[in-house]
Amino acid sequence: MMRSFFTGGWADRDSHKRTLKIFREDQPTVEGQRPELLPFDLSAELHVKSDSIQLAYRRWRQEQIDKGWALAPPTDEESRRAAAVIPSPARAAEPEMASAWVFPTVGAAAAGADA
Repeated sequence: MMRSFFTGGWADRDSHKRTLKIFREDQPTVEGQRPELLPFDLSAELHVKSDSIQLAYRRWRQEQIDKGWALAPPTDEESRRAAAVIPSPARAAEPEMASAWVFPTVGAAAAGADA
């Protein structure tokens, strides 16, 4: 909700009110979505030219997972946290830096596992 016109507080309240109305109207549709699970093997799908960016991202993502850069799904306790840190592999290798986090860290997924 950023704008360079009508910058007074009255406009903020009105804009916020209208935005919340739209969010409430969209909420049942958004929460009702159940995305399909994608197959792990990209060759199990039928692709068209417009899928090239998505496929490149999914290949890159799998490369990162294979390198051990994936995060494990959050535990119940982790999902209730207000803040967490994604640990840097380089920082974790340095004992002094590994224990210097202010916030708790999230766990890393096993290499080769899909996150």
